[in-house]
Amino acid sequence: MSSSLARLAPLSGFAFVVLLVASFFVADPPASDGATEEVVSYWVDNETANIVAALLGGLTAVAAVWFGGSVRAALLGAEGEPGRLAAVAFAGFLAIGLGVAMWSGFQFAAADTAGDVPAETTQALAVLVEWFFLPFAVGIFLAFLASGIAILRHGGLPRWLGFLALPIPLFFFTPIWFIGMIGAAVWLLAASWLLLRAPAVGSGTGGAPPAEPAHGPG
Repeated sequence: MSSSLARLAPLSGFAFVVLLVASFFVADPPASDGATEEVVSYWVDNETANIVAALLGGLTAVAAVWFGGSVRAALLGAEGEPGRLAAVAFAGFLAIGLGVAMWSGFQFAAADTAGDVPAETTQALAVLVEWFFLPFAVGIFLAFLASGIAILRHGGLPRWLGFLALPIPLFFFTPIWFIGMIGAAVWLLAASWLLLRAPAVGSGTGGAPPAEPAHGPG
């Protein structure tokens, strides 16, 4: 990848937020616990919208992993080898990407096969679309917790971004999970902007900012 393209890698954070929001706007499936006939009718009548939303979800997954690479570069530059926290943060972004990809895969399957498979199969897929959130939530937990600790201990990004990251994962395991979604979106947009503006360090870092002095025990 050329240095100019590498410098634009943090834009994948913006892309992640925009694509995820767009996928929800294109199609927002109803609750899956309704009458089987009603559930199947929705997926048959809204096939195209849900397939488009699923494809947007696939692109969202790509953006999540790509942005995770930029975050890892920034954290590793400040933390240094072996970069345990940077590695855990990237693993979290990878889990986010896989979670979104699986979500989108179930959505695509439900829309593309509705009316062609037994009604119970479509309803089962609809249940997965609605409730298969745990991989995504686990990824959020790992990515934001590790990023927050790494920033506060070693730098790499402003400390306020580290403080903001720490409480975000907790909301995803409560009834007010949407607050975590809003906080995560704000964090991703802010981190993307800061990484995009940061001077590159060496080559191939994707715009990672220079390491800051460590804060607290190393």
